[in-house]
Amino acid sequence: MKQFSKIVTAALAVVAFEASAITIDLTNTSGRYASERNYSEEGLNLTVTGYTGGYVDSRFFNWEFGDDIHRESVGAFGQAGLGVERTRSPNHAADNQWPNFDMFLFSFDQAVTFESLSIGWHHNDSDMSVFAYTGTGNATDTFAGNKWDQALATDWSGGHYLNVAQRGNQVDVNPMEIASTSWLIGTQLWSINNVFTDGTPNQGPTGTDYVKLKSITVSKAHSVPEIDASQSGIALGLIAAFFALIRERRKRIA
Repeated sequence: MKQFSKIVTAALAVVAFEASAITIDLTNTSGRYASERNYSEEGLNLTVTGYTGGYVDSRFFNWEFGDDIHRESVGAFGQAGLGVERTRSPNHAADNQWPNFDMFLFSFDQAVTFESLSIGWHHNDSDMSVFAYTGTGNATDTFAGNKWDQALATDWSGGHYLNVAQRGNQVDVNPMEIASTSWLIGTQLWSINNVFTDGTPNQGPTGTDYVKLKSITVSKAHSVPEIDASQSGIALGLIAAFFALIRERRKRIA
């Protein structure tokens, strides 16, 4: 009976899968500056790259501010976390000092839902933005020759999270539980409207934000393994047989 119970349990396990949260310590890396950072945790592989770029402000006759989006170095600053750009403090953090805004691109080898992020250091203010790539093809194709608001106009979904430092340096994100292989994370993009918020009053930027990213928590996208008709029939047959044995056992006891 015990062995049969194990078989039935295994058969039921085929039908459902529950993903668990995975925390990636971004301080677990070496070297002060690198073109990219690579991490592996519980079978999940991640590459982190840095980008910076300006924006187009429609309030000023669509004037373009800053540079087109381009790659930058990813700096590692011990337990403080990761920054973008090889420069002096505080600008070697991810920042939105006018006219260019810094962002990390997180590229996973499988789709994940972002759960939360934590920062290890901030200066002045700590408002942040998180965006998931929802298009097809390579996420970086949207960057070519564009400012941030142009690149994120389509195929990206996300929102802003204010005052991360005042929340204990950590904030839950992605309330819509979007799954993607490509995520942009950085300081608040002033010119980009919220797609979703976390309930915090959107009072707009209160000053330049400088942050260093310490860790992230994600979950592998929920999935239900495909089973063919023969597999489902076997599972249902095992379950039916299990309950038949229970009924027969009760008759004998009676």
